[in-house]
Amino acid sequence: MKYFNFSQSKYFFGTAILCSIAVMTAMVPPGLTQTTVPQYVNLLSQATPNVLPEEVGRKLIEQVSKDTRITKSQLKITEIKPADFDGCLGIFRPNQLCTKILIQGWQAIITGPNSTFVYHLSQDASRIAQNDTASGAKIAVRVSFELFGGIENIPKLEPDVILKSTVSGDFTGRTTTVTLTSDGNITQFTIAPNIRSRPVVVKTLTPQQVEQFKKVLENRRFPNFNGLSYLTSAAVADFPTTTYQSQDTVTHYISLEQNSMPRSLQQVINIWETLIKP
Repeated sequence: MKYFNFSQSKYFFGTAILCSIAVMTAMVPPGLTQTTVPQYVNLLSQATPNVLPEEVGRKLIEQVSKDTRITKSQLKITEIKPADFDGCLGIFRPNQLCTKILIQGWQAIITGPNSTFVYHLSQDASRIAQNDTASGAKIAVRVSFELFGGIENIPKLEPDVILKSTVSGDFTGRTTTVTLTSDGNITQFTIAPNIRSRPVVVKTLTPQQVEQFKKVLENRRFPNFNGLSYLTSAAVADFPTTTYQSQDTVTHYISLEQNSMPRSLQQVINIWETLIKP
């Protein structure tokens, strides 16, 4: 069996990178045209520690093409990562019952001419499903599995926290955190160079409002954004980014391109921002 091996990738200089690109070009799987080669070069440059079987990559591209009606030559696998799923391939839907069977597989980000798609698949690609909640970001946004600091290093929330938003990264060094807890309290505090404010309750929701917001997260399928970031180059140019964290989900986005985000994420953002206004 042939493999796409990305586990040892590093940046190369001079003739080394030319040789690498030549090797990757030679590895284009049957059925994929030369125009799809950049997807594997992109993975090489990111040093993605994965090995994707050729047949799996072919099946994935074929399925995405079928689902989106975009020709295979216009689709690029820009990121992949191993993942363990339940019987629903890790895709959340309200009131859906999923078997607890362990399915090992992959999460993949595929970019088309105008938008980006997120897919979940089993190891052999016998099961492939689009995470349509997390799909649909416009091409202006880079969709990635690269959360700041790594998702495994993000501290767990206290059990009573429903959602926490953190805005950080602007030129002032300011970080503002807003938290909604199950008692309805919306608490805010700010950290900046030489400043550390105390948490202040800026608003208290009724029990009904708390339940309504929990329903918003459920109905907008917020857990499907877990581990994904929606950023642009402005995220490293002193433009603030926002992290949303619930008990089962962490996601990043940049408000500069909010209108280019998946629709469900836009809805959560708009409702949350309205909710936390004093």
